[in-house]
Amino acid sequence: NLDEGFVIESAQLNFDRQAPFPPPNEDFWDYAANNFDDMVKPVIHELPSRVRQWVLNLDIEATSEKSIEKYEKFGQRHQAAAFITFNYTRVLEDICQVQNVYHVHGEAEAGNVVLGHASEFVHRLVKPGDINEMSSLDPSFKEYNIRFKKRQDELFKGAAVFISKLDREDPVDEVTVCGHSIGEADRKYFLMISSLFPKATWTFTPFGGSGSPDHRNIQTLISDPDFCSSGYCVKGLSDIIEG
Repeated sequence: NLDEGFVIESAQLNFDRQAPFPPPNEDFWDYAANNFDDMVKPVIHELPSRVRQWVLNLDIEATSEKSIEKYEKFGQRHQAAAFITFNYTRVLEDICQVQNVYHVHGEAEAGNVVLGHASEFVHRLVKPGDINEMSSLDPSFKEYNIRFKKRQDELFKGAAVFISKLDREDPVDEVTVCGHSIGEADRKYFLMISSLFPKATWTFTPFGGSGSPDHRNIQTLISDPDFCSSGYCVKGLSDIIEG
């Protein structure tokens, strides 16, 4: 009797919002002072392995034959393309059967799953003047930030090396973003990609109509002075997959 729609909607409200989280009340900090180690240690030591195990348990072929056929044809049309994916699974390799794939946040089967966020957790919870006081509660604060603040510059170096090793006679003239919301946490990746291919045309596949969070994120990206392109357009994800 699981209400999937309710779960998904609740998750989107809690994890996809761009506004800062409200500061915890005094009761939270009273509890955290005595129990922070118990609160954070399981996250630090268990979450990456739990996420990896969850991904490995996903049956990426558990879809209709019609959908599988669409993905296979998508792969056939794009054998010459290079893919930088945020997905932990091997959908591109095993279903679409494309060759040039780089998992910017790791691949579950390879054992390297990168989790994290774009800013330090403690900075999002407390006022700047309280940072030292709260950090002194427990070293777990510092350890959490070390483990889960994504080192985007380091991660992108891997993508840049991947791109440099591609055997290409023609320059990249098109970048297509499939199914990514381009939220604040990952926007820096797209700015870096645009700097590598400043003359490319971009195609975005936002979820939702005009005024949706994805559309607003696109506008934020293309309005950034560091974003380089020769233009952009918006298409439906199904149009990209089905050609």
